[in-house]
Amino acid sequence: MVEPFGNFIKHSLPVSHWVLGFYELHLQRDDQPIFFLPSSFSYVFVIYGDTIEINCKKKNEIVKGVVIIPLKDDLLSIKSKGKTKLLIAKCTSLSFSSLASNQNIDLNETIFLPCNLDLSWDILEPQYYVRKYLEELYYGEQTILISHVLRYINDKKGLVTVDEIVKRYSYSIYFLKFQFKKYLKTTPQEFLNKTKLFYCANELIKRPNDHLIFNRFGYSGFLGFKQNFMSMIGVEFEKILNCNIIELD
Repeated sequence: MVEPFGNFIKHSLPVSHWVLGFYELHLQRDDQPIFFLPSSFSYVFVIYGDTIEINCKKKNEIVKGVVIIPLKDDLLSIKSKGKTKLLIAKCTSLSFSSLASNQNIDLNETIFLPCNLDLSWDILEPQYYVRKYLEELYYGEQTILISHVLRYINDKKGLVTVDEIVKRYSYSIYFLKFQFKKYLKTTPQEFLNKTKLFYCANELIKRPNDHLIFNRFGYSGFLGFKQNFMSMIGVEFEKILNCNIIELD
């Protein structure tokens, strides 16, 4: 069963527990670039058909096959070099970290995974083949509690404090910091700040004249938000308002 989601199709399929969302997008060579805001998620791209160009940190990569994208603090864009079906599995950064630990992968780099899928454009219902592939990926044992913490933070759109998290999950603040540093190479507060900025930016893109959004996310106003966005992302917020920004719910 599928439902349209902007230019995406959102698939409701029983994939592995670490997959938070599963989407499909059809791209053409002449399409405008699609931008992803930095977030607390990582993405698995499965590229059927022609290659796509990924631009991040002012670096271009031409990719095909199965690619894992760790989204950090940089705006990322993709553009098709031809006729492409792009399937995307959204996962927590913890899932990506677990895979990286098992395969000695650099957490900051794009990862190319081996794949025996037929990745031609004319494959019908490619999501079913990708689902099976994702289920077979070895992510190893994950820390279940920290995984719940990450989902809770995203459910709250970052509008939660570190103190509230440690009380809810009976963590000590020192253990929470250790877990974030070990698995995500960041601190709980930095993760909260990025998550809050991501959701605030998405709401402003949809409703740029709604000034109550700033108050809801704890910013003093547009200037305070803009300064935080520029400091964390390195791009002026106004410059992305006319871009084709994709939000995967």
